[in-house]
Amino acid sequence: MRFSELSPEQRVAALLDGNVMQPRSAGAVLTASGVLHGRRVYLAATDPAIARGAIGVAEADALATVLRSAREHAAPALLVLDSAGARVDEGLRALGAFRRLFREALQAKLAGTPLFALLGPICFGGASLLAGLCERRVYLQQTRMATSGPALIESASGKDRLDAADRSAVQALMGAQARASLHPEDTVADDAAAAMREAAVRTVESERPTLGLGGEHARLRARLAGAGMLRQASAQGTDSAALARVLPAGYVPTIAGSAFLAQPPERSGKAVFLGSVGAPVSAADCWHLADWLLAIGDTQPGSPVVLVLDAEAHAATVEDERVLLADYLVHLSLCVAALARTAPRTVLWLPGAASGASYVAFAAPVDRVCALPAARIAILPPAAVRQILGDEVTSAGSPQDWVQTGVADALLDGALQHLAPAGQSLPASSEASNMHRSGDR
Repeated sequence: MRFSELSPEQRVAALLDGNVMQPRSAGAVLTASGVLHGRRVYLAATDPAIARGAIGVAEADALATVLRSAREHAAPALLVLDSAGARVDEGLRALGAFRRLFREALQAKLAGTPLFALLGPICFGGASLLAGLCERRVYLQQTRMATSGPALIESASGKDRLDAADRSAVQALMGAQARASLHPEDTVADDAAAAMREAAVRTVESERPTLGLGGEHARLRARLAGAGMLRQASAQGTDSAALARVLPAGYVPTIAGSAFLAQPPERSGKAVFLGSVGAPVSAADCWHLADWLLAIGDTQPGSPVVLVLDAEAHAATVEDERVLLADYLVHLSLCVAALARTAPRTVLWLPGAASGASYVAFAAPVDRVCALPAARIAILPPAAVRQILGDEVTSAGSPQDWVQTGVADALLDGALQHLAPAGQSLPASSEASNMHRSGDR
């Protein structure tokens, strides 16, 4: 039987040497542990027969448990992913759960836990972030991996850019061979249980990568440059007026696309502000933000770091998926997580729109997420939700819902009072005023 046709239980059993230990099902995820070619491993396998393997609260919690167990026991984690992405019908609860899951995944990665992904036919949305965080991936010939699915790219970019019904065009953009060409360390396997197990054994036993954040940063830069997507940063940009509402007095932003950086004098200890405002978050935006973050530890030691995200979504374009947007979102998130280990504080501000993979990449690694009550936080942009659920639209939720579901930890006020709609006052919180004082002192 083809590996893609096996149930999660059968996939896990086909991969392991013998007994499957502690198998547990949580929604569309099966978790277990066992031995692979003599080595203890922890596994999680999504079930495409249940909501196309979508990841909601139960699934995210189960995946986080596997990653935590692997980190605690210094054992490899194998993520057998066959998933359309987020459980959209669960709305903000799923978004908050995925934030917690991806934070656990980042911590496992930074702790040196071996992470590997074995991919089924689909790996979209949040599943692509999990796969992108892994050291290596094994694809089936028919695997498609992207942050946005073909239909969403067609809707956002136009049918002339990608016809979602054109299988060959979709496969050329996001299929196994296209993805393996960007990651020579990855493997494309035949759709058979024996072939997948053999590929998994080779992958787990292969030499660990040594690129590190700096090496990966250079590789991603070369990919952007080769695609003609690398931008020049400047002190001028269309979002300067919007940034003036957020930045403390005296901060002059450097802008590249929708990414910006606003720094105090070097080694002043004042807050550093950077983020993405306006257009959907692109691969180039992520790379520029990562570039600035990698330098902050040396140029601004001891400074708090304030990320700002006000973007409806991540970029759903052919160009961004051709360079594999998930790689850039993951790299940005890792750079934030690494800096958070030394910076006195890392905070994400959400003054406007935020959703989906870009929200997760920004929110998962920071110490605290703070939102303006007028913000618009959603699991996906409304158009994408309608495409998936039809007329059944999930609620955007209230600020209280954001805190209860874990998509935000506090509300912004104080120095950002002027961002509230006319006649609306913001609830008491010291977050904004504290960070602005650290910028103005």
